[in-house]
Amino acid sequence: MSMRERRPGVWEVMVYGEARPDGSRPRKFKTVRGGVRAARQAERDLLTARDAGKLDVRTPTLTTYAKSWQADKARDVAAKTAEKHDYALGHILPTLGRLRLSAVNTIALRGFKDSLADTGLSGTTQRMVWDLLSQILKQAAHEGYLQGNPCSLVSPPRKDTEESEHLTKARAKKLRRTIASDPRVLIASEFMLGTAARPGEMLAVEWPDLDLEKGTAHLKATKTAHQTKAGERIVPVSKDLVRSLKAWRAKQNALRLKAAEKWTGDLVFPSRLGRPWTVTAFRQAWRKAGGNGFCTPYALRHTCITWWIQAGMRLALVSKLAGHAQQTTTANTYSHTDVSELEDARRIMEAM
Repeated sequence: MSMRERRPGVWEVMVYGEARPDGSRPRKFKTVRGGVRAARQAERDLLTARDAGKLDVRTPTLTTYAKSWQADKARDVAAKTAEKHDYALGHILPTLGRLRLSAVNTIALRGFKDSLADTGLSGTTQRMVWDLLSQILKQAAHEGYLQGNPCSLVSPPRKDTEESEHLTKARAKKLRRTIASDPRVLIASEFMLGTAARPGEMLAVEWPDLDLEKGTAHLKATKTAHQTKAGERIVPVSKDLVRSLKAWRAKQNALRLKAAEKWTGDLVFPSRLGRPWTVTAFRQAWRKAGGNGFCTPYALRHTCITWWIQAGMRLALVSKLAGHAQQTTTANTYSHTDVSELEDARRIMEAM
């Protein structure tokens, strides 16, 4: 038996159950909130239940354990990371959540891997979901619920190519026609495609951040890893995008007047009644509008930066507008070679 304080006011109590026929002993864990006195009482209660033969040493379901793991992690990670956890669990729990941890074996994991492949998610996204599941099961093994992490026995989904996904001009035109069924998704996508804003940055933009007369947008990085001096920047806005934003503001003002005091905030891309639109909710709207048939929302940023480079913009300027702290990040991530560049190279070689 043991007790440990995981964080101030939260204790983890563990006692061993009766030995199994193979000699191993299951462990029962309990989380207790309070002081050391409450933890010791919980320990006595578990020992009493064990001695009476009433200690339930069955492992919890993956849903129960994962939700507890998620709540614990949410206190220590950035909001963006917490949203990624929520997104990944949205793909994990419907398939595996009802299983007890002891039943999450290699057979179940191979089936889950196949189901992930059928979702149409990119290889990189599938790998992100898989890696989160592996983190959860690794922690469960560390706490004694499992003898080891079963994910380590199954090959993970393969990531996509290291080069960033991006759209051609023709493909982007088809995307616009498809997602036009949801004007909110369309204008938000146009903004990312025109400014290289990350989804979280786009959703955080307020009207005072835009100067539509000068044609500029003030972007502020929202992800903790990018909250640097480079993350906050002024980006030029094209005349076409300015016209679209002005039309969007007129439409939004009409909705604001109709909603009266129910409208809150001054976001450019809010959800209903001016309230913040989360990245998860935006992704759901994106999928519903048909955007997933073309790319992920983040790929709009990749597309914009790639187009800037292909148009001949200086790498130093591209890096600044993209919010990269280092030019090498821009160069290494966006070193695409498209068909026209291959043709140029062929002509040069033939002339040598």
